Amino acid sequence: MARHYKGRLGASLILCSFLSTCCRAVDGQTQALTPDQIEQQISNLQTLADEPHADHRTHFGLASLLHQLDSIRPDGGTRLPRAKRAYRDAIATAPTEAAARALQGNLGALLLASGDAEEALNLLEDPAQPGQGGDEFASMYAGAAFNKGKALGVLGRADEADAAFLQALEVSRQVAVSSYARSFAALRQQTDESAKELTSAIQYLKHVTGRVAADADSEDESEGDAAARRRRRLKRKHKQVEDHTDGVEGLEEMFGWLNEIAPQDESWLHFAMFSLLESQGDRAGAWEQLQLANRLQKHNVDASTDPDATLLQMVTNVFPTWEFRKQMAPQERDQLNLMIDGGLGLRNETPVFIVGMARSGSTLVEQILASHSWGHGAGEDTAFAPLLPELIGAVQERGLSSEVFHEYAHMYLDRMQAKAIDQGAGSPPPTRIVDKMLRNCWHVGYINMMMPDACLIQTVRHPLDIALSCFKQPFEGRGTPWAWDLDDIALTIERVEQVMEHWGGVMPGKVLRVPYEHLIASPETVVKGILQHCNMPWEPSVLDFHTNRRSVSTASLAQVRQKLYTMSIGSWRAYESELEPLHRRLAPLISKYEDEWGLQPQDTSLHQEL
Repeated sequence: MARHYKGRLGASLILCSFLSTCCRAVDGQTQALTPDQIEQQISNLQTLADEPHADHRTHFGLASLLHQLDSIRPDGGTRLPRAKRAYRDAIATAPTEAAARALQGNLGALLLASGDAEEALNLLEDPAQPGQGGDEFASMYAGAAFNKGKALGVLGRADEADAAFLQALEVSRQVAVSSYARSFAALRQQTDESAKELTSAIQYLKHVTGRVAADADSEDESEGDAAARRRRRLKRKHKQVEDHTDGVEGLEEMFGWLNEIAPQDESWLHFAMFSLLESQGDRAGAWEQLQLANRLQKHNVDASTDPDATLLQMVTNVFPTWEFRKQMAPQERDQLNLMIDGGLGLRNETPVFIVGMARSGSTLVEQILASHSWGHGAGEDTAFAPLLPELIGAVQERGLSSEVFHEYAHMYLDRMQAKAIDQGAGSPPPTRIVDKMLRNCWHVGYINMMMPDACLIQTVRHPLDIALSCFKQPFEGRGTPWAWDLDDIALTIERVEQVMEHWGGVMPGKVLRVPYEHLIASPETVVKGILQHCNMPWEPSVLDFHTNRRSVSTASLAQVRQKLYTMSIGSWRAYESELEPLHRRLAPLISKYEDEWGLQPQDTSLHQEL
């Protein structure tokens, strides 16, 4: 018989209230209106696509919107099968071979985003060239060439990926601004030719727009205002360009097509220039480019100043700490303990959750666990958070019961096992499936309520190394708009630390904290502790994680394809003066971190490979 909790605290009502708030803010700074509008357009297009004589444009529109919605509001990939079908219907109804080839590139991009890099590469292996289908498809061909490079990179074929990105530069020049700029940023290292072209493009844009780090388009400008200001600058500077002043002689003919480049696309050029200047030892110039790149990414982003404040308040209200619960009346305390400690949940050791901050070593830990014979790394677009809205309805209708929690635990496990099989894990599903949705740090209490035997890991790292690494990383904006501003990064670090500290008081010892510095310095000792925490036997092969050729699509791709190295430890010191305001703000967390893990200042500046 299902057990129910109906305590006098009204926990069911409180839980539903929290879950409602959580689901609205599950991606932190998601804009609510735009996804809702997309949902409505999807509904309208689906009706048209179901008509017997729907053409390729209808199917393509439906697929594109499903693809877009999956990017800005991830839900564990539930929309991807519909999007794949729609793309394939578009290809099947395309009026020409050129159109079909172009649409095939879009399907490849979707497969790449969904983690199926092998199948994506099959579609992108020989992308059509601009001119084969006329100007109508030129930008789509260029996008396919760029995505071929991404697919090769995800599969660990780094040299081939670089060659593909150089080819993407060639085919996107003059026809596809976004693919052109992103190809520069994707290269691990610029060639002499690409470095010269990148430098000239930056020089031209600076001359035409007058933009420098301190003069990027203001984040509170509307898109129309920014475009108007750009046109005014173009008028003002056009004569100077014609006169070849300031060393831009002849550049307008080559780069004039970039005059209307969007701020977000221009940012990729500055990220690439940052990396180039940093490799040349020009730290001051590199930092200026990095500031400008991030400000352009942040341009016109509607983000809350503190999106997780409400979540934090709700977490602390709904989940009282163990010390607080000890002071409660016995009956209420026992009822809360039953719920919080997972007494109503499903006993199952399959799920492993990695939570915490981006750039803290989470992908490295996932790769290590995925190199175990029991393990599979499912990535970040996973199934727990999208189940919360459904759980709300069930709790509201049926109350808090073991029946409800078991039902939704099985839903989660079924979806993750299906995802693992789709990603090539084989059947039967693996014994451990790693869920690396880092924002599950806000859901730790609910994970434990539903699946108390799940393994919970928080990856941690020196706050300044995390901050700089996030600021340097050209994220594509999926749930990370906070990464484009150092103050926003600091706030996110603070909030994650606050909520994880609270979970430590609610469920002492439940979450294993894995410090990046210790993992790098003593990998075997730390990894044995991780495996023990997840009830997995020791296998020496997990230390050869860099030979695992599984698809990795996060920003840490390069790091998990090579042996452990210490160059990333203490990397913030290269920009110590630029990070001084951030250092002051995070000083309490920095001292706490260094004390907790026994780090001394000299321990954070090692540069030898292990």
